[in-house]
Amino acid sequence: MGFFAVVTASVRKTFTDTFQRSNTSGGPGRASDGSPWDATRGTMVVTSNVLTTSDSLSGYPMVTTDMGVEDVAVEVTASATGQLASLWVTDSNNWWGVQTYSQAESCNCQSQGYSCNCYTYYYQCNCGSQTYCGSYAGPYCLYYVTSYYCSDCPAYACSTCYQYVCSTCYPNYIRVLQSVSGSISALYTWTISSVAAAFRVKTSGNSITTQAYSDTGMTSQIGSDLTYNASSPTKTKRFGLSIGTSNYNQGTSISKVIIKRNP
Repeated sequence: MGFFAVVTASVRKTFTDTFQRSNTSGGPGRASDGSPWDATRGTMVVTSNVLTTSDSLSGYPMVTTDMGVEDVAVEVTASATGQLASLWVTDSNNWWGVQTYSQAESCNCQSQGYSCNCYTYYYQCNCGSQTYCGSYAGPYCLYYVTSYYCSDCPAYACSTCYQYVCSTCYPNYIRVLQSVSGSISALYTWTISSVAAAFRVKTSGNSITTQAYSDTGMTSQIGSDLTYNASSPTKTKRFGLSIGTSNYNQGTSISKVIIKRNP
């Protein structure tokens, strides 16, 4: 008879799941280290060795585990954006989280002049003069008269109007979310210079510090540490994963998670 031991949250220091197992249904099954996942919000499953969901991402489906402590470091490996490290989860409607995010935005805007209010007008052109005798006395001209003449030529005139012309950019963000009674709000957002292939979120006291990385090995950090000080959070010992909406470069899977006690 085989023996399978599950480390309890009270003594476990590290939770690891690489999702390298057969496809699951109804939930992700046990983690790679044998620890249990709990279906906290919606349904997340393992398909083709990644954690994913068929639920609407606007509902932020979520799985969590009890780490036995309130301060941890959550390391998430995922391509694209939308993945979320779930923090201090009280229940399905009350939790904190840090999410990667992207959206299309106008950028590099500049004022550009263009012709407007155009119309046609006429001006005198091809002007000339002609001199002829005004009166004769026999063969003699008593006085001369000069007459002037012009044509009417059309012309096209316009005013100069100005408009803002913009390009479309796709910036990447790290944002702190909070769900209160099921209402999810983005409390703070940082811009990062590239897509995060992985990110680490550490909780300590009331602070939430995020480190984004351009590589899955977490050796090339994007920018500096990003710290948010939560206001009177209800801290719990439950942490996990979720996938939510991102307006651009939407990701639908997570390939690895490590949750460690901090410190």
